[in-house]
Amino acid sequence: MPNLKDVPRVLSIGGLDPSGGAGIHADVKTINSLGGHATSLVTTHTVQDSQRVYAHYPVDTAILHAQLEKLFEDCPPQVIKVGALGNSEITLWLGDVFNGVAKNTFKVLDPVLSAGGGGSLSGHRQLEALKDHVLPHIDLLTPNTLELSNITGLNNETEAVQHLFKLGVRHVLITGGHEPDQKHIRNRCYSNSTKPPSLGDHLTYQEWQLSRVKGEFHGTGCTLASAIATLIGKGFPLHQAIETSQQWLTERVSSAYRVGHGQSYLNFLEYQQ
Repeated sequence: MPNLKDVPRVLSIGGLDPSGGAGIHADVKTINSLGGHATSLVTTHTVQDSQRVYAHYPVDTAILHAQLEKLFEDCPPQVIKVGALGNSEITLWLGDVFNGVAKNTFKVLDPVLSAGGGGSLSGHRQLEALKDHVLPHIDLLTPNTLELSNITGLNNETEAVQHLFKLGVRHVLITGGHEPDQKHIRNRCYSNSTKPPSLGDHLTYQEWQLSRVKGEFHGTGCTLASAIATLIGKGFPLHQAIETSQQWLTERVSSAYRVGHGQSYLNFLEYQQ
């Protein structure tokens, strides 16, 4: 039997997409594919298909707290990846949880404010709770350009990133999938130079330009954030984790397939020859 003591434990906290393309499904598939062990907490159950989110039903925080307590007692995570949080009560609860989590537990937040195909997953009170109680604990935030503007209320990228740094975020990876360039996706990572560099990261800014694959794809944000979280758990420096995750995600997107009438789904399938 192989010794799996060093397999990184990655806790995914997010919504359940019953169509299997985003949220907890995407997180678990990604973490396992990249050599991590995934544990998970479902914050909200969605009515969702490949086209959009129609409704969501947040989970009682008492259930989440009981689940988390046992996970932390038995197999505490080295990395925590957060996605959709459901409502302001869950967001406030997570902030309280983070107050008691060891500071060396790397925390990645993909700020899921709406589903890729449409449908809101957040409100004003939740957004304020996120900014005041969760973001001060986050090591890496991975917003797309729309989410960056919605969180900060600012359209200037530099000003928005500086605002996030003031809130306590340590690194911000802005993903360019929603930008108008039809040939490329430009992702860029800003690091707060006013704080000690972490994980061997000595640059305050780095940019990557990726070839854009034509089409609409479900779960890319969840998958990228989970991939980075897993590689951080395996000891990768931050920028190397981002670069490797982007390359791996491009492979999943390039072989994506359709399961319904909406967006294509990333390919995690393993074919038997």
